[in-house]
Amino acid sequence: FGWTFCILIYIFSASFIIAYGLKLGQVKSLHWLMTILITIIQSAFLAEPLKIIVSSCISFKLNQEQNIITKYEIKLEDYRKNTKNRLQNLSLIRDIRKSRIKYVYNPLTRSDVQILEHRQSGKIKFVHFRENAITCTLIILTSLCCISALYSFNSPKHIIHANNVNKLFLKSLLQTDIMDLEMLKTFLTESLVKFLHTKEYYNGIPITNESMNYSNNMRGWYSLYNSKVINGGIRLKQLRIKREILEWKNDVGNYEEGWIQTAKTNDDITAWTYRSIPVVKYFGLWFPETDHSGFILDLTGDAFEYKKILKTHLENGWFDNKTRNVIIEFQTYTPNIDSITVFNIKLHSVSGLLYTVTTVVWTVPSSSVFVDWTTYVFTLVFMSAYAVTAVRLTSSVVRVTVGRGDGGTTPYDRFWTAYECALLAIVVATSLAVTGRWRLMDEAGAQYSMAKETVYVASVTDMCRSHEHVAALASVAVAMALFRTFRLVTLAERKPHLQRTLDASGGPVLMVAGFSMVAAYGAWYSTVRTDGGDGHGFLNAFVVGQHALGRGRPSPPCLAVTVVAVFLFLNAAAVAIITKRYVVSRLYSPRDRTPATPATARVLTTNTASRPV
Repeated sequence: FGWTFCILIYIFSASFIIAYGLKLGQVKSLHWLMTILITIIQSAFLAEPLKIIVSSCISFKLNQEQNIITKYEIKLEDYRKNTKNRLQNLSLIRDIRKSRIKYVYNPLTRSDVQILEHRQSGKIKFVHFRENAITCTLIILTSLCCISALYSFNSPKHIIHANNVNKLFLKSLLQTDIMDLEMLKTFLTESLVKFLHTKEYYNGIPITNESMNYSNNMRGWYSLYNSKVINGGIRLKQLRIKREILEWKNDVGNYEEGWIQTAKTNDDITAWTYRSIPVVKYFGLWFPETDHSGFILDLTGDAFEYKKILKTHLENGWFDNKTRNVIIEFQTYTPNIDSITVFNIKLHSVSGLLYTVTTVVWTVPSSSVFVDWTTYVFTLVFMSAYAVTAVRLTSSVVRVTVGRGDGGTTPYDRFWTAYECALLAIVVATSLAVTGRWRLMDEAGAQYSMAKETVYVASVTDMCRSHEHVAALASVAVAMALFRTFRLVTLAERKPHLQRTLDASGGPVLMVAGFSMVAAYGAWYSTVRTDGGDGHGFLNAFVVGQHALGRGRPSPPCLAVTVVAVFLFLNAAAVAIITKRYVVSRLYSPRDRTPATPATARVLTTNTASRPV
């Protein structure tokens, strides 16, 4: 009766939801129903089962010895019940007593115990190897399928080719890596407009008002791969500085035309008002705040309106010597390969006189931008697959941590425990990034469906970035799983050798890891701060000298930092190699290649010293 009542409630609820959803329209109803369906399925088939599985695995691993004793007691009780009637037979009792004499008066020797322990440890190692191999295979297959699904199960070589061509084309438009304000204005008013507003031919057919609706062609066609500018047009963003007392700070004020300070808060948002757009906070998706905030100018409409808006703002001094960062961003759609391309041009200046130009071009399938039913299926399938993989990795980490199976307290075991934890973190981050991508696409899809054609939606760029982040995390998971498989297959017999080497050379290895982390942090922080505004990032000498380094004339700060970094890396690597060679030569004798214990080494030294020459 309970199941019947539950099914009736679900049928009634679904009918009511469908009937009420028809009033909202097909698109909103579909999104609403799919969201409710995924929530119910996730709660019923993913969240609750995962809680039960995780708690059961942890309880089983922590109470494994008690479970063995309990199973033995159960088997003993069953044996007593089954043999209760047979014990009445005296001959059977005598036979049992004779069989016990062997174990009572002839116990197992030490060699027998060692053989049994070796067999048992071999069985345990085989079981653990099989579990780890299944986990590695699951990670590799899931990640490869995820990457294939991101590219719509087609070969991504055409998308990669289109991305490379777009990069070369954008580079030919810029023609330089250094610009001043006049060159920037010329690029915006002449070079960029020339190619973004071409209304002559499309696939050899003249585009006129008779052959195509003017409202769908008001921005023209991009003259590369027959691509059309989408998402409203072009967005210009700049970050400025202002002087406060004795220091320069980022400008976040409100102004009128001509950068006239005003204390009023304008209801109408203009290009003279600082806008702080919220940043996506989904775990696994990392978007810098500087790409979302600043003084924003959206260029929409046809070529005439584009030139008119841009000319008006340039004449009023929208760009001046207080401009530090400029970001030019637009998106195009290529129907031939069904892909979206994001063009992002960044200009950074320290003094306001010359700007360093960097470009970023992403080309992703349109299925990673426009949400549909395949997006929900992709999210549900791969989120579940990565969750199952995370549960298996958690079980492995718990087993190693509590000292069961292959776990231990040596540096070798601690290293692989840390590696397991890192792989687990990557898998969890990938699962959450897949979920964040779905939420971002759902939210941006709702904004894009409500926006007009001439309104710029900033979330389109974030969706393309989320595609790249998920693909990158899946690729890292594949690489780490392959290395884990390589360790399981090839390093089992050489474990003592590697363990002793790692024990002795732990200091140099930590030194190399520390220098690598410092260099990586410095490069990352300097890049972020350079894009962010004030340009006072750590190790900024790399950024200052990158242009000169490309020309073959490195600047003195860049050369000094490079020499010091290379010296530290080579020093740490040399110490690690020498330590390893020394430890190997001390631990292994050249004659029988057997490990030499300290006692054996002392005996060999004594015999050698007492032997006549």
